[in-house]
This record gives sequence, C-alpha cells and structure tokens, in this order.
Amino acid sequence: MTPGRRRRRRDRARVWAGAVAGRVRESRAMVTLTALAAGFAAMTAVILRPEMRAVDARVSRGLQRYRRKQLLPAARFLTELGNDPALTVLSVPVAAWAWRTRRPWAAALLFAAIGGHLLNRGIKSLTLRPRPNLEDRVEIMLPSTGSSFPSGHAMTAVMYFGFLGFLIHAYVPSPGVRLAGVGATSGTALAICWSRVYVGAHFLSDILGGIAAGGFFLVSWAAFYRRIAVHELLPAEQRTARRSASLSTIV
Repeated sequence: MTPGRRRRRRDRARVWAGAVAGRVRESRAMVTLTALAAGFAAMTAVILRPEMRAVDARVSRGLQRYRRKQLLPAARFLTELGNDPALTVLSVPVAAWAWRTRRPWAAALLFAAIGGHLLNRGIKSLTLRPRPNLEDRVEIMLPSTGSSFPSGHAMTAVMYFGFLGFLIHAYVPSPGVRLAGVGATSGTALAICWSRVYVGAHFLSDILGGIAAGGFFLVSWAAFYRRIAVHELLPAEQRTARRSASLSTIV
C-alpha cells in the first residue's frame, strides 16, 4: 500500500471516529437535559408544600448554627461574586483571550451566561415561592426581595462558572492546570450556592432547583457551542490551515 493510500485511510478513520464521538456526545447531552428537566419539574411540584418548607427551614437553621466571624463576610463576598457586575468584570480577561485567539463565540456565550439572572426572573414569576422569613425561624443576614425558587445566584453560577470550566477543559493543554481550573470553577459555583443558604436568602431546595435549571442551560450552551463554533475547538495549526485554504479559494 502506498503512503498516499495509507494517509487517506487514516484520514477517513479519523473522520469516522470524530462523527461517532459527536453522536455519543449528543446522546449524552440529551439524556442529561432530560434528567435535569425532570428533576426541576419534580422540585417545582413539591416546593409549595408545607412539609417541604419545614424540611428546608430545618436545614437552614442547622447550617446557620455554625457561626464563625469569618463566615458572614465570606458569604457576603460570594454573593457579590455571583452578581452581574462581578461576573462582567471576570469576563473581561476571557474576552481578551478570545479576541486574541479568534474565538468570538467563546466570549459571546460566556457573556450570555451572565443573563442567567434574567432567565431566572422569568422562571420565578411562575413559581412565586416566598423567601425564608422569621416565621421559619431562619435568620435573615442579607435581606433579598422577590420570589425564592429557583435561586438566581445558583442558576447563574452554574451557567457561568460551568461554561468557564468547559472552556478551560477544552483549551488548556496542561492536564494539571486543566484539572485545577475546572476544580476552581466548580468550587466557586458551589460556594456561591452555599452562601445564599447561609445568609438566609434561599432554602436548600431553591439552590437545588437553581442548579438543575442552570445545568440545563449549561449543557445546552456547551452543545450549541460545539455545533456552531466547531472551528474554534480545532488546534491552532488546523485553524490556521483552514483559514489559509479559505483565503486561497477566494483568491
């Protein structure tokens, strides 16, 4: 067999393997989306029951029992970190990297994830669950307004830091740095979720609902990115070769 035929056979095998991997990813994404949607629907059906609120209140009181001087400032900081202004500032260096490496969709979808708070307001208008209050014997350390379910901070944190972790996993070449980056983004999202229960702004079920809703949009974001911006996921040399081929075709 000539070298040219061997090379063409390897290329065909690589394309076939890529197509199979894509199908497997799409199937996993659909299963995950279905599970998250079903979990969110089940929680929506039970959150307004008195027994659910009683369980939530016990969990909140138990969490607030662990008082440390450093915990409240940390919880306030984490809550602020989950707000739109802080997330926008965090997105600036990522946007600069995306601009420099010609990955505009990465930056656009990361900024779009900040819109989780807007999506959350629409969902909350359908549930109208009251927030924790003094009748629940939960201390309100950081007063909040509006409906309680699902938590907007939890939902947006999962969407934003989850997609940031996806980008780190996709583009950071070092396995150790990649693992540390994904761990840091995951830990930050979970810490923001903890802070909302600790300050008395949400119940645990609000957080779980926010995680489910945020996870649904995160998986959708990642699947959309893989489909619409497949060229951004290619190694730099392949992207350069494709741009050169496109330019030569035009010329």
